Amino acid sequence: MKTKFQENKTKSILLGSKNLILIFAAIFSFLSCSNNDDEPFTPINIEFEVIGSGNLTSMEEITPGNIVINNQNDWNILINNMNSINSDTTNSFTTTTIDFQTHLIIAVFDEIRMNNGFLISVANIVENQNNLTVDVIQSNPGSIQSVITQPYQIVRIPITNKPIVFE
Repeated sequence: MKTKFQENKTKSILLGSKNLILIFAAIFSFLSCSNNDDEPFTPINIEFEVIGSGNLTSMEEITPGNIVINNQNDWNILINNMNSINSDTTNSFTTTTIDFQTHLIIAVFDEIRMNNGFLISVANIVENQNNLTVDVIQSNPGSIQSVITQPYQIVRIPITNKPIVFE
């Protein structure tokens, strides 16, 4: 027959063994977790919505180039600038209401052209490991009509913290 001391000692050893097994199991699980840092990043095509596109028609221009807008104030400034050149420009936009908590705007503006055969557009947007790449295409399907124009396109994409690079 075991004494009370021997029973307590046996319970302590068993309890200590269980704790030790649990600790080893936790360490083994932690060390055996796969780390995906070695796997290559697969680029992802980002869906975008065209808000508006066309041509501004005036000698007054918006500075040619690419603009990323992530706040309401900058968006209002762009809309006002575009409407000051052509008063009804933004009437054809699919929307002018943007939730900058979930989306941002990418606007591309070509230089002023002396005929209306020029176009500019966002071909695709790809999320890479370290940035978003926006492919901008400028084309001239041809026109002999002499009209001063400035092609543009404005798209909306989901918000991102990655830098945006234009190609």
